[in-house]
Amino acid sequence: MITYGGTWVTQAFGVPSLNDIAVAAMRIPRFCGSGGMWWPVGMHLLLVADLVPPELEADALLHDAAEVCVNDIPSPMKTRSQRALEHRIMRRIYANLGLRMPTPDQEAVIKCADIRALNIEGCADTGPRGFGDIQPCIVSDIEGVKAFRVYLDMWNPTDALNANGYWPNVLEKRLRRAVTRLHRELNATKSTQTHRKCL
Repeated sequence: MITYGGTWVTQAFGVPSLNDIAVAAMRIPRFCGSGGMWWPVGMHLLLVADLVPPELEADALLHDAAEVCVNDIPSPMKTRSQRALEHRIMRRIYANLGLRMPTPDQEAVIKCADIRALNIEGCADTGPRGFGDIQPCIVSDIEGVKAFRVYLDMWNPTDALNANGYWPNVLEKRLRRAVTRLHRELNATKSTQTHRKCL
């Protein structure tokens, strides 16, 4: 596939840029487009990032980044080989950004936020009919619902579909800030370790 920015990405090589991720994620619908209203993966990424500790923001914003190359396939429909391909693409994205992949403990925290966001989105107008019959609706997740409502109240599909629209810009800027912050923290840690070795 060729990304918005013109990068060729295959199963074996290629990496989408942060701009590619922001633009495509705002165009790919959640729930295979079966929601009561159109809601993209990019809005899901923003919500998940709001539900994790600040130090995991970059990982939360990137947790579905591979989907911009392979599309959003609901978990029950995803094969083992599709999961493996997504993981390979994610490793390339992280390597290209100079970041370490999340640890299993960090992945567990992100997965919890991912499920919270899924249930909030699924039980709202953004989800398909009958979602609450097969998935637990988290009506008591006051913090999560509040974060979701902020996005929903500002929602305008046109602002997401336009490559230079409001929502792709919001996602890309937030990604860049979070990745930059992680780099600073990594550099500070390396500097401290080097200083201790010298003492």
